[in-house]
Amino acid sequence: MKAAEVLASRVLFFGGVLSVALMTLGMVGFAVRGGLEPEFIAESHRVEMGAARSPAVFVSVTEVARGLGRWPVDPLAVVASGVLLLLVTPAISVASVLVVFLRGGDRRYAFVAVVLLSALLVSLVLVGGR
Repeated sequence: MKAAEVLASRVLFFGGVLSVALMTLGMVGFAVRGGLEPEFIAESHRVEMGAARSPAVFVSVTEVARGLGRWPVDPLAVVASGVLLLLVTPAISVASVLVVFLRGGDRRYAFVAVVLLSALLVSLVLVGGR
């Protein structure tokens, strides 16, 4: 069981660090592009108050991928990818530990990991929706 604990802690730690790094990089890029200037903030607020949705809001993985695929890369898409990675990190951790349990022949913990992974994926699908 020690190998599973070490693997899970490493996946969670490095997933969290990478997520925070992506979010920080995106926020720095946003500030460099002038996103913190009062005119930009006022325009974003004006769009949000109207019927139109702000173009800087990402509500699906497809939109994040589209924002990352443009040149120059949308810095808020980088932030959103960091948030997505942070949300997916526990599922990656459970999936990696499941492999360790299966290789070790520990069926009981493997079953628990499958149930937990299923719950995480179902909740991700239901909340993500798109």
